[in-house]
Amino acid sequence: MSDTSEQLKKAKLVAMRRAVKLASVFMTKEGEIALDMLEKESGYREAGYTKGDPYDTIYRAGKRDMVVFIHEMIKATKKGIDEADVV
Repeated sequence: MSDTSEQLKKAKLVAMRRAVKLASVFMTKEGEIALDMLEKESGYREAGYTKGDPYDTIYRAGKRDMVVFIHEMIKATKKGIDEADVV
């Protein structure tokens, strides 16, 4: 196996471990409540555009991106990452 292939395999394993750890927090009852709070606070369901203020637009996008990331980790975990294989 080439070094590049081995590095890719290790990076994928690290990413899967991170997804499982993050999802295990937000898939609990308390985590779901916290995620709901983050969604509301970040404007997750809103566009986030501020007319005439690119800095505020970027700020809002950054807050929203973090919640999107959490949802992506939960989705990846639910899609079939087997905790026994990655932890």
